[in-house]
Amino acid sequence: MELILVRHGLAEGQVGKAIGHTDLVLSESGADAIRRLAGTASAPPAQIISSDLARARESAALLAAPWDMAPTVDARLREMDFGRWDGRTWAEIEAEDAPAMMAWMGEWWNVSVPGGEGFGDVRRRVRAWHDEMRAEERTGPVWVVAHAGEIRARPVELLQWPAERAYALAADHAHVTVLRHGGDGVSLRCLNSPSFLG
Repeated sequence: MELILVRHGLAEGQVGKAIGHTDLVLSESGADAIRRLAGTASAPPAQIISSDLARARESAALLAAPWDMAPTVDARLREMDFGRWDGRTWAEIEAEDAPAMMAWMGEWWNVSVPGGEGFGDVRRRVRAWHDEMRAEERTGPVWVVAHAGEIRARPVELLQWPAERAYALAADHAHVTVLRHGGDGVSLRCLNSPSFLG
């Protein structure tokens, strides 16, 4: 099984904010970037699966359009829930909730956001989804349209990458990361490519 992980395009009003479950639509520039990415694919996937958040669903629809495919949706592919910070600017959070923000930033891989999730919660979602996919013995490449936190959780959970170094794994908008399953386990074949061609 080959998982081709695509981060959604830039969402409208996303810059400078803690955006997790806040449901923002895809921006015009984000949609253009996804269309350019779609143009680099030389063959269709076996399936396209998307987070249920609008920025991911809209990105998946644009990727599917050239192949006349219908993406499926799975809420487990969502970004981390930023709880009471979700949708607010980082400057507002720092001004109004500095102690909690400092505690989270000091050890974000172990500390949950107030009223939201921690990175460990995202990892558990990733593992449950992944184990289900493996059990179904999928064949062919699967395009997974998700979010930076969810994409970074995969090498941590599946390849034992140190959790505290997850943010060293680039996951830019409209970029591709590829994980492949073989007889010797999971391998990282491509990281943060601007094209499906690697």
